[in-house]
Amino acid sequence: MSIQESLELKGIAILMMLFLHLFNISENVDLCVNTLYFWNGKPLVLALSRITAFCVPIYIFLSGYGLGLKFLKGGDMGNVQRISKLYINYWVIFILFVGLGCIVNPEIYPKNMSTFVLNFVGYECSYNYEWWFLFPYIILVLLSKFIFAFFLNLKKKTLVWTMIGLFGMQIGGNLLGKPLSGITAEFHIVQHLLWVVSLIFMFVCGAVFAKYGIFNWAKAACNRMKNGKLILGSVLIVLLILRMMLGPSVINPLFVLPAMMIYLCFVRPAWLSAGLRYFGKHSTNMWLIHTFFAYYLFKDFVYGFKYPIVIYCVLILLSLASSYVVTWLNRPLQGLWDKYVLRVKHG
Repeated sequence: MSIQESLELKGIAILMMLFLHLFNISENVDLCVNTLYFWNGKPLVLALSRITAFCVPIYIFLSGYGLGLKFLKGGDMGNVQRISKLYINYWVIFILFVGLGCIVNPEIYPKNMSTFVLNFVGYECSYNYEWWFLFPYIILVLLSKFIFAFFLNLKKKTLVWTMIGLFGMQIGGNLLGKPLSGITAEFHIVQHLLWVVSLIFMFVCGAVFAKYGIFNWAKAACNRMKNGKLILGSVLIVLLILRMMLGPSVINPLFVLPAMMIYLCFVRPAWLSAGLRYFGKHSTNMWLIHTFFAYYLFKDFVYGFKYPIVIYCVLILLSLASSYVVTWLNRPLQGLWDKYVLRVKHG
């Protein structure tokens, strides 16, 4: 998988995430004018939100894939630099939107100093629950060298059985983690550990795909197959319909992995690839920003547009416009940090 293809998948993931957080809760869907329904009688956007729950598995897979490639090349993985840049980006958004929240919604922001500090470092996500992914991701990145040193050196047969075990751990982490969501700080470390457990399967999958060139193998197999793209397209449609029908999100990896493989087997129109890469470049900002508009600060404004497609487009535009502002503020800070790091390296 190329860097450009990785950006495309990030673009798909962020567009899925925005859709998911708008329409995955029945109470929010009831705020909309729903005219299309799935065959079980549920609003179509609610059924589609089960597919868009693929977003986090895609993100964590891509992280594992990219870091796995760096590990396999044997050079410096640059994990500390990666995390420091993520934190700078996060803090710019934090100051902007939590500062705005102090004006728009002072009942939630800033509460007290301990809440502010814990949210500032990403350990707590009470200011924006959709930031839950930040701290477990940081833990995985910091431990990635040790994780890959273990898993990528296993023999293939042992690796297969180990991955099955990791998938079972992922299911357990998800099921045990939900009851702890949003409870007191004493349990945050347990919650983070369960989130790490729930993410590690897709993280290691990314590195395994990188080591064994599974995407290239899938593309070659598709090209050799008679009517391969037609067959794979049919399989993809069946997978997506099944996902709309089935409930638990813990089974998402079983759909996400084949869906990504099938997508990359197709030749995409240039305009589609370019558009997805465009959103992929803004994906981190849009992830950290979008629920301030959808939930915490401007929910009435966003859902006031009534029709799901309009609501979705408005959230994309608001998140994207905010991303440009954040990028403008973030760029000089990242430049200063890079200069500091170079100065430290060279004494």
